[in-house]
Amino acid sequence: MKAAEKKKEVPAVKWVVREALKVSWALFVGVLFRGEVCCLECDVNNATPSDSIFSRTVQLKSDDADLVASLFSSRDAVSALAERVHSLPPASTIRSSLAPADLDNLREDVGSLVRDLGQTKGLRDKWELAVLIVALEDVVARAGRSESVDDESAVPVLELYGKLLEICDELDLRKVWELKPLLSGDDIVRILNRKPGPGMKEILVSVVVWQMRNPTGSTSECEEWLRSRWT
Repeated sequence: MKAAEKKKEVPAVKWVVREALKVSWALFVGVLFRGEVCCLECDVNNATPSDSIFSRTVQLKSDDADLVASLFSSRDAVSALAERVHSLPPASTIRSSLAPADLDNLREDVGSLVRDLGQTKGLRDKWELAVLIVALEDVVARAGRSESVDDESAVPVLELYGKLLEICDELDLRKVWELKPLLSGDDIVRILNRKPGPGMKEILVSVVVWQMRNPTGSTSECEEWLRSRWT
């Protein structure tokens, strides 16, 4: 009986998550275009909230809730990185303003985040949604119990996360999730003279990280680094 009840709970949980996302997007649109928290669909169609929720729920795919859960699970990482880049120079001068080692570290941190988001099932090139959702949550949190969000409180928050996206563009990391390792698993086995095993994934990830830190690096340079790092 308990097992059956548990199975019935899953769709309900997913439904709640889906509805939370839709409410969040209504809030986000309100912040950007009207400066207040509102439900645009109800205003335009003169519909009740329950009618609006029902009509939109039947249009959603069953995987939407899983996607939303993945988006929200990245919240802390996105927020922390946005706070970090806030104190950095403007994106347009980031290459010339930072020391080489600091720039490499920034490439790795931003690239790793984008790559993780971009490899999320159903997200891919729409990974910016995660940044927008975190920005939304931050705006609403700072508004507190207020029924509206004004430019004075919303704009600085949106600019904070906007800068993160600008740095992604400046460092050519927006599609880093598509980056293929210069070295394959077979290459690594040959170069390191070791058998395939559980540790191979860690090595492959390190190769991708090296590529993010060295965007103009060649295959031979990557091989040389691999030998020095893993032997």
